[in-house]
Amino acid sequence: MRDTPHKRIAPLTKLKYTKTEAGNFIVTKEKPKINITTIARAAGVSTSSVSLALNGKPGVSEETRQNILRIARESGYRHHATSDTSGMRVLQILACAEGEIVGEDMSRSPFFMDLVRSIEREARTHGYSCIVSTVSLSEVEREVHRILAPFANSGLVLLGTNLDDSQLESLARLAEHTVVIDTLAARTPLNTVVMNNRQGAILATRHLLELGHRSFGYCHGTRRISNFRERERGFLETLGEAGLSVPATSRFALTSDIQVATAEMSRMLSDRETPMPTALVCENDYLAIGAIRALTAADYRVPDDISVVGFDDIAESRVTSPELTTVHVSTDVIARNAVSRLVELQKDPLSLPVKQIVDTHLVIRQSTAAAPSS
Repeated sequence: MRDTPHKRIAPLTKLKYTKTEAGNFIVTKEKPKINITTIARAAGVSTSSVSLALNGKPGVSEETRQNILRIARESGYRHHATSDTSGMRVLQILACAEGEIVGEDMSRSPFFMDLVRSIEREARTHGYSCIVSTVSLSEVEREVHRILAPFANSGLVLLGTNLDDSQLESLARLAEHTVVIDTLAARTPLNTVVMNNRQGAILATRHLLELGHRSFGYCHGTRRISNFRERERGFLETLGEAGLSVPATSRFALTSDIQVATAEMSRMLSDRETPMPTALVCENDYLAIGAIRALTAADYRVPDDISVVGFDDIAESRVTSPELTTVHVSTDVIARNAVSRLVELQKDPLSLPVKQIVDTHLVIRQSTAAAPSS
């Protein structure tokens, strides 16, 4: 079946004219009842195309499908899918955007853009059509309910990097439809897929210890999220096992934005009165690259004077100077595990929640070297 051409987008509201006793007219907007016909009119397609899109079946183009699903979602239409769930199904990717970690402009977050693209690729192999959107933290619970309601055969991958424990608990009853990624939610009965943050920090710290470093600094994000806390825990545990610690003067609070982190680190270096440590472990690559730029501008040589390690292995880590030693996280593995779990939930929605931890590995490049001789 071919799509009806998109000639125009019809509005979902109509004008209502009410005549007063004085003979004047009051014009108000009136929302009609939302059904397949009104959605078809708004999308400029046939009702059969709407039915195919809402039931997740082939026969409409991807562009048309996405437009129909968007209109249905925004209009609050509640669709009860047919019992035949073959063909295309809907997978919603919702990112909780708030501040510096995951913002509304996902293009400024290379790691999360890679993660979303990996999920989209994996979803297509399972016959899912994807919709990607962002939501503020204050609206996350309401938005999750709203986007799941119209589609009985849909699933949700929730990028929960910024979510705290109370917000995760409020979503627990949606476990049969949802997989939360990039946060563990250890005490909440949710399906989750998260990288092994503690393991990655341990690998980075051991690498520097093996290079002979005994003077450490730590660059941490100004916003504390569960991933960062786990990385800090792995770092401090590993140092403690070596009989070492980090003085307060060698802890640097930076914003997870390369330019901002560079400026913040530069100010700290200009005010510093004590020697710098010989090794810096950073909670993510944005902080690490910002630190390297500030150190270079302050005439420190990386890695001859100070070794620097990041976390996430974003694209910029391979083109910065020197190239950044960092902890690699496979977005493809996270995506594969998340989508596979959603497929399992379609078959058995009442199964117990599963928590999956994806291992990391260290990528050694040019920003680390043997500790300088005293």
